[in-house]
Amino acid sequence: MMKKGFGLGGVLIIVGIIVLVVVSYYYTENQKEAIDNNIEEISEGITYINEEYDFQLALTNAWLNYKTLPHIYKSLSGEDDVFGIDFCLPLSSDSSMITKIPGYECLFKISGISIEKSDKLQEKITLCEKEQENLNAVGRKCNNEIGRSDKYIFLSNVIVNDSSNEGSLALKDLTKIFESFKTF
Repeated sequence: MMKKGFGLGGVLIIVGIIVLVVVSYYYTENQKEAIDNNIEEISEGITYINEEYDFQLALTNAWLNYKTLPHIYKSLSGEDDVFGIDFCLPLSSDSSMITKIPGYECLFKISGISIEKSDKLQEKITLCEKEQENLNAVGRKCNNEIGRSDKYIFLSNVIVNDSSNEGSLALKDLTKIFESFKTF
């Protein structure tokens, strides 16, 4: 005669199912929390840190997948006393823009001039104004000072006036980005 009920095997199966449900719930919650933390980190933006020149900037979400293009400039006296870092965004695949980095549009630059060479600052501003004249971008202020360290005077410079769709959105954030500049 068969007994009615689950027996020991039935009880073990039910306990196993309950354990699976509880473990799945906690796993799902932990995964959800990890995803939420990633979203928070992304929504707070991206921090660009330059350890060579000891500064950082907070970039907005419009700057995801950015690239930098470093430069060392020779002043009119022939010395390597000015550096620059262009910040560039990817262009859409259908863009036909011709740029310094294929597929990327450089929108702004952080430059630095050695404190010892601060007398060359006006020379740097004049050079920027000549570049802007050649690009028909006259009217933008060249090389705003955004900070100093014990070694460098840091300058900001908007490279373009007219931009791609992607760049237009990112250009709106430049004041905020420049205000986030810090030395360490």
